[in-house]
Amino acid sequence: MLALLTLERDVDDEWQFAKPDAREKVKFAAKLTAPGDELREAALAGCGIVGLLACHVDDELRTGALRQVLPDWECLGDLPAVAIYRKTRPQHSSVNAFVHHLLWAFERYSNIAPPRS
Repeated sequence: MLALLTLERDVDDEWQFAKPDAREKVKFAAKLTAPGDELREAALAGCGIVGLLACHVDDELRTGALRQVLPDWECLGDLPAVAIYRKTRPQHSSVNAFVHHLLWAFERYSNIAPPRS
């Protein structure tokens, strides 16, 4: 298995999975620790299994270069994508349009909470 090296330089060497009737936690000794892009490249080279957000490997999954394992399980603990912006009154239409575009672009990857008013 290949482990994500986080921005805080922590190694993400434990994955949690769930399905309606079960939960599992897997701790492992990583063969390689690296940031996300390097993990994607290592997986493409056949070095092991990676746990990355679907949006980071969407093209590779679509073309068959990478294959999803454990499709019946949901991987828990993914980092959320967060849009942080300064609230102003009135709301700038360009900021509002961009946030809604992000929601549209990423909605297929997870359950995304709508923006707070």
